[in-house]
Amino acid sequence: GNALGGQIRVEPLHFSFAGDLPWSARIAVQGTDPAQVGIMPKILQPLVAGRLKGTMRLSGSLAKNAHPERVVIDRVDALVERVARHDPLPKEMKLLGSFVYTPDNVLYRGLALSGDTLTLRSDHGAVSPRDGKLDIPVMELAGRGSPLGRVLQYFGVSGQAGEAQTKFRLGGRIIRPEASRGEFTVKDLDLFGRKLDEITTDFALHDGKLNLSLLHARGRDGSISGDASIQLFTKDVSQRPDDPLLSVKAAVSGVSVGLLLPGQDVSGVISGNIDVTGSMLRPIGEVDLRVPKLTVFGGQFDSVAVLAQLSQTQA
Repeated sequence: GNALGGQIRVEPLHFSFAGDLPWSARIAVQGTDPAQVGIMPKILQPLVAGRLKGTMRLSGSLAKNAHPERVVIDRVDALVERVARHDPLPKEMKLLGSFVYTPDNVLYRGLALSGDTLTLRSDHGAVSPRDGKLDIPVMELAGRGSPLGRVLQYFGVSGQAGEAQTKFRLGGRIIRPEASRGEFTVKDLDLFGRKLDEITTDFALHDGKLNLSLLHARGRDGSISGDASIQLFTKDVSQRPDDPLLSVKAAVSGVSVGLLLPGQDVSGVISGNIDVTGSMLRPIGEVDLRVPKLTVFGGQFDSVAVLAQLSQTQA
């Protein structure tokens, strides 16, 4: 029959009057809209809106003492054709996994989402339909090639990446996520025409603040190592600060001036230390940098040193 903007076919439905009154059915869907499913959180509806086709098996029990509200949804094999055009996710995404639904919780096992060269995998976890609470012990994301460039552009960064992967524990709520034990690696990164061989960092997200630790970036244009943090959102993910709080404590070694000033007629390599807090527009702290040989518009300067104390009145 018709439902959720498409067609749903039940083939066949099995029901027994024995024991806990078990039932099961194989479901085939064609053209249904995932965003219209009642348990879909509103914040995710724009991301999943589109057309779903695939198959799954539903089962449960009708006896009062056998939790009739619980529905097992397993052997899910579906393809989502999304209509969203304002995010970096693939137009088509493959969905695999098994789920157990109750009004309070959706448990899953073997979750896999993939599209283009992007993949998301999680062995098991839980999401609450009522309040969006997340309990996902390990989430793994990976990607290669041009789709990563679209992700960078979505966040206002001009560049490309060869491959990237991350894994982390995800908690909190959908509108206010928390991440811990995070690891992130990106290789062959090209930012504003400058190449980095690899960036690695541990990370955590708490109270809207992203904390980076053991950050290390290296390439032919030098290396940067240290710790950093930035406030990504305040009350929830929909409320992003205009001037986010940040902190950077890093050592710079042999970094090209051109990496910091792309498109300018300058050359040289920078080494030194950065210790800055405050906000993006109003940083405070100290910058101690040295350039042995600096060339600016054809003029050469030897042993250039920059020692700056940043304050609220100077920024």
